[in-house]
Amino acid sequence: MTTGTRARAARSARRAPAGAAAPLMSKAAAVAMQNIFIDVADKVKPSVVNISTTKKAEPGQNQFHFEMPFGGPGGEGKENPFEKFFREMPMPMLRQDETSLGSGFIIDADGHILTNAHVVEGADVITVTLSNEKKYDAAASPQPHPPGPDKTR
Repeated sequence: MTTGTRARAARSARRAPAGAAAPLMSKAAAVAMQNIFIDVADKVKPSVVNISTTKKAEPGQNQFHFEMPFGGPGGEGKENPFEKFFREMPMPMLRQDETSLGSGFIIDADGHILTNAHVVEGADVITVTLSNEKKYDAAASPQPHPPGPDKTR
């Protein structure tokens, strides 16, 4: 077998089986792209922030709710005795704050942060944590939502 024949046989052996998708890029190209991504991530990491919010919940109604299978004792349409008992029983109103998390990034030297509106909407307390673990209190500065594909101003 000549050198050229061996090289062709080796290339043929490395080919994907019939019907299999060809690789999108070579391993070397994938490693190069991965290294570029790592470099970019390292450069922008200080501008990426974690945003945690707390919304003070209003005291709700009695939080106990029982459902019996098949409509409860006595069949469909009959009142569930457990539900009646807990509904009529005086209970302290429980207040549980709602918390959420999101992310954003610092967009200027003044410390303005860009994030999705749903992250901070209705929040009473907003805390921003930087990549160096420093925490700051923040306030939302609502901006008008840009029109989406099906919206106009």
